[in-house]
Amino acid sequence: MISFSKQDEVIVEQALRLASINSTDYHEIEQYQRVLKKFAQQTDSLIAEEDGFRFDYDD
Repeated sequence: MISFSKQDEVIVEQALRLASINSTDYHEIEQYQRVLKKFAQQTDSLIAEEDGFRFDYDD
C-alpha cells in the first residue's frame, strides 16, 4: 500500500476538485466526487478522534 503524506493528500484532493470542475463527462465527475467524499470522511474521522470528546447516546 502506498503511503501519502498530508501534503500529498492535499495536492491530490485539489487536483480532483479542479478536474471535477473542468470536466464535462458526468461519469468522470462522479468518480472524482466519490474519491473526494472518501477524503472528507477520512478528515471527519480524524477530527472526531482528536477532539477529546466522546458521547454515549445509549442513555
